[in-house]
Amino acid sequence: MGAPGSPEGVHYWVMTACHLPLPAWGPLLAVVTAAYYRRRRRGG
Repeated sequence: MGAPGSPEGVHYWVMTACHLPLPAWGPLLAVVTAAYYRRRRRGG
């Protein structure tokens, strides 16, 4: 983050907090999709 114009101070921490959950998006989406599929398959 040493590039010119990169956020500093509080802005850096806000940006970091916003980007922290991004790596969990794929696995969480897979879990929710599997649960939805099982629920829909069981009902029909």
